[in-house]
Amino acid sequence: MERILILLSVTIGFLAAGTSVAQEKDWVKKQKNEKLSSDRYMQFVGTGSTAEEAETQALLGIARMIEVTITGEQKYESTEEIKGKKGEISSKVQESSRASVHLNLQGLRIEDRDFRKKDKTHFALAVLDRQVAGQALRAEIADRDKRFRSFIDQSKVLFDNKSYYEAIEKLIVCHGELKHINEQVKKIRVILPDAEFEKSIAKGPEEAKILSMLDAIGKDQEHSTLDVVTALLMFKLYDTFEQYASSTSVVIGNFNYKDTKMSSAFTAYFKEKMEIELGKVSGIKVIGSRTVSQYLKSHGIEFDGTAQGLAKISGADATIVGSYWELDDRIELKTQIVGRVTGETLGSAHITFPSALIPKSISLKPDNFSQIQSDLALLKDNPSGSELKVVVWTDRGDGGVYKEKEKLLVYVKSNKDCYVKVVYHDASGKNIQVFPNSYSEKTVKITANTVYTIGGEDSPFTFEVSEPFGTELIKAFASTTPLPEPDASDLQDAGNGMFIIKKSTRDMVAMFKGKTAQSGDFAESSVSLTTVKDLPH
Repeated sequence: MERILILLSVTIGFLAAGTSVAQEKDWVKKQKNEKLSSDRYMQFVGTGSTAEEAETQALLGIARMIEVTITGEQKYESTEEIKGKKGEISSKVQESSRASVHLNLQGLRIEDRDFRKKDKTHFALAVLDRQVAGQALRAEIADRDKRFRSFIDQSKVLFDNKSYYEAIEKLIVCHGELKHINEQVKKIRVILPDAEFEKSIAKGPEEAKILSMLDAIGKDQEHSTLDVVTALLMFKLYDTFEQYASSTSVVIGNFNYKDTKMSSAFTAYFKEKMEIELGKVSGIKVIGSRTVSQYLKSHGIEFDGTAQGLAKISGADATIVGSYWELDDRIELKTQIVGRVTGETLGSAHITFPSALIPKSISLKPDNFSQIQSDLALLKDNPSGSELKVVVWTDRGDGGVYKEKEKLLVYVKSNKDCYVKVVYHDASGKNIQVFPNSYSEKTVKITANTVYTIGGEDSPFTFEVSEPFGTELIKAFASTTPLPEPDASDLQDAGNGMFIIKKSTRDMVAMFKGKTAQSGDFAESSVSLTTVKDLPH
């Protein structure tokens, strides 16, 4: 009996221990730790369903208190669960998002954590040590102020010597440093005000000096060069980039002639200069054309040719695109920045400059500008009303520019199994059937939703850009029934397994469309490109 009583006593003791409730920490109830002086510390309590979420909310709370710009990355993870028999398929998509918060402030930390079991809520107490953060900010501001003053003095000397290109490079650095100084000053005013310190650093009037010098450089056309023009344009776009985080990446898209999708040697020439100048802007990562081409080569991703599409496939935050016009003896060039997420225009800038600044060997129009106008009209895509869809694109998108000896990649895909013919309309007006070719079956049926690459590593040949140069088009014709075959007398060997179709463009289009277009199982797609001679350097 004594043993039973002892066991019973022990059991009751365990039950009592199991039912005890952990006490909530005092700072959770009062939403602050009263032991920490508000003169020395800023604090905020965050809550969440996980410890990570609670910490994130706590840090965000501090950030909002001091008006720090937060960079958030939304990461979406989706899983799909499919259950049921054939004809009875149900799907469930679960999506979660997580925000990553970046606060570059010394003295900021998670002081404590707590967890409330009854409602499974996590708590986190974030604390900012004003003294530590303030001292770090003063040191950073002083360092940037010293750098600013050094570069502004150098830019003044270069400006007086008419060394405008070098002066602009220094002014871009000055502009960036001044912006950072102003941003950090706003933080320090909230965290640890210091009026005497503020009096000792560069302020707003210095911005007016920068803009005044840039305006004078733009007006002095006698000492201007195309490098100066490009650098000035990049400066005008700089403020737009500044609204993003320091990790902003951009890709430069096409610069078209007037309102057309046509490019020229000037497009390729100016894009190269822009990539160089943009790469000098602090905090901007430039994704070059070769990188985009390599990515498409590896992944075969469908590219719609838009500025937003280019940003997406390259992984850039934004795309710079533009157009240019001839105005008597001047060139007007307009640029805009298009965001990857929404496709909206985030900013724009334009500049005019004497056309004499462009080397005479660099043409402003495609070499075949007059002739291609009528061909474009004949090869344009017309809606067919068919459920069949086909798309053709290149590794540089609609209107892309290719220099002599560069390699071209062509992609084609359809939403249904179908027969396809791909025709290359070159700058001389010849129509060259590139797919199917002598390396493949005469009639090829492609599989739905599969990307086919023409000219890639798996192809028996490559497209290497050569004469004639100018605006060219690639046209894809597709049908669920076999497309008509040209007569043998209408074909001529073009080398590399390809055939020249010896028909007018109008007759060729009529032949491939034929009765298939009327039966509702026909589709077409086209993409333009411009080839140019290798550029002088």
